[in-house]
Amino acid sequence: MGLAETKWESAEVGWQEPARDLLDGGFPMRSTERVHERGLYAHAPSRYVFDLGGRWGRLDAFCALQLGHQGSVVFVVLGDGTELFRSGPVADSAERSVQTDLTGVETLELVVEDGGNGRSGDWGIWFSPMLSR
Repeated sequence: MGLAETKWESAEVGWQEPARDLLDGGFPMRSTERVHERGLYAHAPSRYVFDLGGRWGRLDAFCALQLGHQGSVVFVVLGDGTELFRSGPVADSAERSVQTDLTGVETLELVVEDGGNGRSGDWGIWFSPMLSR
């Protein structure tokens, strides 16, 4: 199931409004490799919170900056407040794979932190996030 299609419990982003699938103005979410039909706009600092109810086993996604933006961010996945994934600093639009075990997780949080150089250009994107059992 696509996480971008799932209702979030709360969401906040560092610039503009939380968004799924298209950016403000109707622009697609795009990495260096491709255009993604599904995704979550996550300008740092950002946080999306989902109630999974312990029903899912895995999160698969890609993360990067939106093509054409030059910031520096860190992507973090939290399950019930415990860190399950942390990327290194991301300062380009090349996709990184995220594969995280969610077995028994009630509350999932997708967080994007500033990479230490200020918020300008920190257009983090969770590309094609999928939940599986």
